[in-house]
Amino acid sequence: MRNPAMYAAASRDRFVALAAMGEVVEGSKNIAAYVGVSQPTILKMIHAGEIPAFVVGNKLQVSKSLLDAWLLMRQLHALNAAVGEPAQPKPVRK
Repeated sequence: MRNPAMYAAASRDRFVALAAMGEVVEGSKNIAAYVGVSQPTILKMIHAGEIPAFVVGNKLQVSKSLLDAWLLMRQLHALNAAVGEPAQPKPVRK
């Protein structure tokens, strides 16, 4: 069985490594600016679990690649809603 503390530490270490490569957006103001919403809105989204984030030290951090994927999914859902198509593809029956 995995030790949750070890798993959290490994995830945190990975985020620190990503931050060193510039792959992390730090701070709620920067995250909000990157996404294009207000700071209170981004904090609500993070607390609701819509956007995965970590606190490293005293800084809130989010992976750029996760944010980019999340933004793309939001855009696709908005486009599908605009043309009246379902957001998820329907299963193909045989």
